[in-house]
Amino acid sequence: MKKSTLFVLSSLCAASLFAGTPMEVVGGDGAESGRTSIPSGDYDVILKPNADTPSKAFFKTNSEGGLVTINSLTTEGNPDLWDIAYSLTIDVKNSSSDVIENVLVNNGKMQWRIGGVTFKNSLGNSATAKINLGEEFRLVHNNGEQSTWLAFSMNANVEGKYLNALDYERTGLKADNGSTVNWNVTRSSFAKLNSGVYVSGNSTFNNTGAMEFKSGTVLDVEAGSTFNTTVAPTFASGSQLNVAGNYNYTGTSSVTFGGDVNVSGSFVAKDLDVKLGTSGRIIFNGATTFAAGSSGDFIGAMVIGKTFAVESGSNGITLRDMDTMYRGRIMLNNGAELTLGKENAFKSITSEGKERNVNLLIMSKNTKLILNASNKFDQLYYSGNNNSVDVVLDDSSTLLFQGMSSTAESGNYLNITNFEDNRIFFINKELAEKQLTISATTEDGKTLTTEDFEFVAGQYTEGINGYWLNAIAVPEPSTYAMIFGAIALGFAAYRRRK
Repeated sequence: MKKSTLFVLSSLCAASLFAGTPMEVVGGDGAESGRTSIPSGDYDVILKPNADTPSKAFFKTNSEGGLVTINSLTTEGNPDLWDIAYSLTIDVKNSSSDVIENVLVNNGKMQWRIGGVTFKNSLGNSATAKINLGEEFRLVHNNGEQSTWLAFSMNANVEGKYLNALDYERTGLKADNGSTVNWNVTRSSFAKLNSGVYVSGNSTFNNTGAMEFKSGTVLDVEAGSTFNTTVAPTFASGSQLNVAGNYNYTGTSSVTFGGDVNVSGSFVAKDLDVKLGTSGRIIFNGATTFAAGSSGDFIGAMVIGKTFAVESGSNGITLRDMDTMYRGRIMLNNGAELTLGKENAFKSITSEGKERNVNLLIMSKNTKLILNASNKFDQLYYSGNNNSVDVVLDDSSTLLFQGMSSTAESGNYLNITNFEDNRIFFINKELAEKQLTISATTEDGKTLTTEDFEFVAGQYTEGINGYWLNAIAVPEPSTYAMIFGAIALGFAAYRRRK
């Protein structure tokens, strides 16, 4: 008999934290002896490399086609790779609230092919599994409709250096069943379609390591669940962040979203250190939506590089510490489009706790502000030359600016679609009157240019004094006829007196 067969330890440890019997399983070589089966039962399984070829360690879990459940899985030896195939459930079967040591220990590099590992506790939900993924833990399969996951249906403290989910679709992490997962893995990478992190079932996922979401991948936080992170994940173009529950970022580096962001829950990013450049700015470069019931709370500036919508029913977005340079600003860049369906969708809180309107910065050409509800801003600020914003008005909403500022005295373009009088208000008109180049189209298709506008003294709806941006009144043809008629009558009377 080859040494790749199973070996059962004859002695038990009475003080074991697990209900299982220690069992050694010696791996196959992947060739002649293939993969050694991991048996199902109340076992604390200890994997060892192939006896004849110690660099090899091949295992499988479903030699008889059934589900395999054990109590723990550890490794001894130093093969090139621990290679395990098919699904495994690790059930710690512990009714205490203790931290259960050595639930899974990988002492090197491990590759899990097809299915993955599910962690559970059939005797309650209070114990916490301690898991060490080692130097590298790879999630792979044979393509097709297969998938491979690390799934947590119990509390877990997970450490390790690298989770590798780069090469196959439908690979990554899942937390459900009210579990709390403390993810202390230095680096986690997801790269293929529908791979990523899924948090559901009123679970909490606490991340302290770098996470990379490439195109097609997802971070999904369902309603009632929470994703907390102290390190800013990176979201590449084509990735997705879906937050129906709570997303809380408490780190100090820049947060960049290059993919779609869909928020219907609470989205919070605090303690950002905003400096010159992009450091500390919250950057949304994908399609971003704050839906009904959502909220955002940021210390920093918000940079929008694609589409960003705050829908009716949202609780709005707060930017804090506006009196510090580069904070409390909304920046429209790369032709971004901002749609506001909520009245006064943004507010800023100063370091002294005072509430103010946020600044709106125009940082590129062809940006757009679609107004479906009345909103107020501090400064309309143009950064750079020849930048433009198109304000699209609905039937009744109004838009207020404290004033207008710019880095250039000319080349600051404001276009208004569906223009009407008494819809756009400036408290201070001085620079707007001098430095804005204005164009507009009315609902009936008339085209207006800068010379067709004037700033008319008036009051905003809340009694704020300032100036409405209105079209200069042009008399109708009938009015001209009356004027010329009056002049003609006057001239005739004058001649009669002569």
